[in-house]
Amino acid sequence: MDTLRTWVLLLCGTAIASALLGALLPEEENKGAFRVLTAIVLLFALVQPLQHIRNADAWPGSALTVSLPDEQALADKAADAKLLAANRTIETAITQVLRDAGYPDVSVRVDCALIDDKIAPQRITVRGTIQADTLRALLRPYLTAHTSLLLLTED
Repeated sequence: MDTLRTWVLLLCGTAIASALLGALLPEEENKGAFRVLTAIVLLFALVQPLQHIRNADAWPGSALTVSLPDEQALADKAADAKLLAANRTIETAITQVLRDAGYPDVSVRVDCALIDDKIAPQRITVRGTIQADTLRALLRPYLTAHTSLLLLTED
């Protein structure tokens, strides 16, 4: 994608530079020669990305393929996406539980982790005015042995 961007910038820059130089030249017979020269330079800029292709057999394969990330990178991104989705889902659920219990002004942040091949909350941070015992009782379904609960109050 970076190569395509560079190529488009080269074409645009060449076209703009030739238009500016053409506008500065006086109307004489030299202007025709300048147009021919400009056409050659633009043609060169147009076919410049094809210079790295050495034989005709390589054309379809090298010009039309995209290098894909390896399987491990895709698996890592999928695992990150699952953790992010779990974070947001649990945050929403806990926020709703706290609002239903009469604590509408608290904010919740959840950080999940992969523990024993399962996704579980690793840290739950609650910011607002609520008693620690009440919070622990309300969040009991979301707490595991690996979960740390952090209460940040305004006191």
